[in-house]
Amino acid sequence: MCWAQAPTIKPPTTNNQPLNPTTLAVVLANKPERFTQEEWLHMMEKPVHRSLYPLFVTQAMLDTLDATQLDRRFQYQIERTQGR
Repeated sequence: MCWAQAPTIKPPTTNNQPLNPTTLAVVLANKPERFTQEEWLHMMEKPVHRSLYPLFVTQAMLDTLDATQLDRRFQYQIERTQGR
């Protein structure tokens, strides 16, 4: 499949503001397998779903992402890594 044939996905928004790349990466990393990417992004546009599905971040994510850029309208929880 070439890029021209890829399905277009509406950019996710919260309160009509597009998600920044940092928040989008965390939102997609937390997508449950039972949802498609499009369904998950559509759900996370609604404040009620943002409160029902807190986003988990790991230390590895915090080491590679700028946590100050995370959208404050979402809930985040630090997830401890196994084996430590």
